[in-house]
Amino acid sequence: MTARITFRLPETRLAAEPNRMDVVCMVGFLEERRGAEWLRRTARAAADGWAERIAAQGGSLYDLPLRLQSLDEAEALFDLAGRIDRVAEVQGRGLDALVVVPPSDRHAGIALDAATQVVELPVGTIAREDLRDHLAAAFAEVEVTLGPADAQDRRPLRFVRRTQVAGTLTVHAAPVLGLPVAATARTRRVGAPLGAALRAFFRQGGREAVVIALGPPVPLFADETSRVAALGRLVGGGYGAGATTLADLAALDPPALPGPFPSRDPWQGLAHLHGLDDVTLILVPDLADLVATRPASLATAAPAIRPPAVFTACSAAAPSTFDGMATPGAPARADAAGVALWCRLVGWAVREAARITPEVMVLAAPPLPADEGPLGEDLPAWLDAIDSGDTPGQLQVAAPWVVGPDAFDLPGRAMPADAALAGLIAAQTLARGAWRSVAGLPVLGVGDLLGCGPADTALSDGRITALVRRAGRIEVGADRTVDREAFAQAHVRRLFASILRAARHRGEHAVFDANGPALWRDVAMSLTTILRRLHGADALQGASEAEAFEVRCGPDTMRQADIDAGRAIAQVRLLPAASLEAIEIGFDVRSGQISAVVAP
Repeated sequence: MTARITFRLPETRLAAEPNRMDVVCMVGFLEERRGAEWLRRTARAAADGWAERIAAQGGSLYDLPLRLQSLDEAEALFDLAGRIDRVAEVQGRGLDALVVVPPSDRHAGIALDAATQVVELPVGTIAREDLRDHLAAAFAEVEVTLGPADAQDRRPLRFVRRTQVAGTLTVHAAPVLGLPVAATARTRRVGAPLGAALRAFFRQGGREAVVIALGPPVPLFADETSRVAALGRLVGGGYGAGATTLADLAALDPPALPGPFPSRDPWQGLAHLHGLDDVTLILVPDLADLVATRPASLATAAPAIRPPAVFTACSAAAPSTFDGMATPGAPARADAAGVALWCRLVGWAVREAARITPEVMVLAAPPLPADEGPLGEDLPAWLDAIDSGDTPGQLQVAAPWVVGPDAFDLPGRAMPADAALAGLIAAQTLARGAWRSVAGLPVLGVGDLLGCGPADTALSDGRITALVRRAGRIEVGADRTVDREAFAQAHVRRLFASILRAARHRGEHAVFDANGPALWRDVAMSLTTILRRLHGADALQGASEAEAFEVRCGPDTMRQADIDAGRAIAQVRLLPAASLEAIEIGFDVRSGQISAVVAP
């Protein structure tokens, strides 16, 4: 017998670049996978001082900041489709208000996997609602409902099987039920919003995401009480205690996050920002889903539509069943109470993030409105309702929703656009700098937009980062914050954040220096060096450094009380390089004049 020894090199952990501006933090819900990667991360977290919390949580890594540098790492550590829902749905053709059941069609049947159930229908004329109730009483393991009415007031029967295991649902052929042939649907797993967000982020070129998973995601069809509990855990601090509805929650003020000292024990969710100095963008991918009040609908199997009988060339016989998805389903939507809660929680996230550090931005995406109208009609009013405090420039709202492969396991294959935008910003930051706008960049893998009207001008509000269709592709139409003033352009706000971060890191070395002329010269020189590099990289306007920026630090920038208190205050004036997002050219044929309007 030959013994074998395997040597495994210890993991090398390189120090992060302190001034990088591309790291994203995502807070939400995902199911963890307890495999080899989970064991490595557990050991690393314990070495970082989280051993007591891990033990208190039964060994789980929930509510801990975990750094991921690829989608493979994310899939090894989390189940990206971690919802417990497995759903199969079959839908028939529309039925009239009164249904005639002939003696020949008085039997109806379904099959759950290999188990068949048959019910006898009452012969004669029956209201479709009574027919639905009769089937629902007979098929206890299947939900039987009526779908929405069409233009002729016909409503289809819908058969839904919900389970936590794989299986099939077959509804046998019954013309009286709107099923001229049998229809079969397989149960499918439902994806989690945070999992789809990670796919979108890495697809667009993002390199590093800090994920704070607070626990398993709520089921897709969870009741309102479960969603309220999840939102309470998302915010923390006992938020929502005693609330049972989203309207109750919208009336409550979210609590302030705990501070950085004296220990990390109270840190939960967004409070981990105290220990994440390199994070620049913050996302809460579950928020639009949790505030939804109209449930999602999944893809349904439907009977094959047979053409009228005509004489034609011989061909292969059509299958007797349809096994697949005829309708793509639709994501959940929010009514006024859900939208009000979304506005309140987004404003809370911006205020709390700004209180911790001015170097981060919150990326958010609105829920879809319950009335199914375009987002552009409602979104400006929603933005007005967001209380972001004195820092609206730290909030960027992306719309509309996107349809594509990253949301393949979500209802309607649709998801909010904030994660894709975060990936584009991260990739652009790494390639060209944080001060470069992402306007005009294509959004990879997105096939369609959901939530916009026929014309993209519906999202032309200057506070929205709008995705638009141009030249046969989906791209970022505008890179904006919700600010109406100095930081309206998001890349200018990112430039400001990068300067603050670099200045903070340089200033940390001078904390214990004497507050005098030598320190003031060092501070001014450090800031000048930072701005000189940015000017050389075309981040600032001006033919010369004197035109681009000015730095002052000395007795003229602070009072004697500041000096006595140990405060060194520097004043910086700079001229950011603004980008052009669009140029409108107007032609006056009669006068022969051409006018141009530039949109910054």
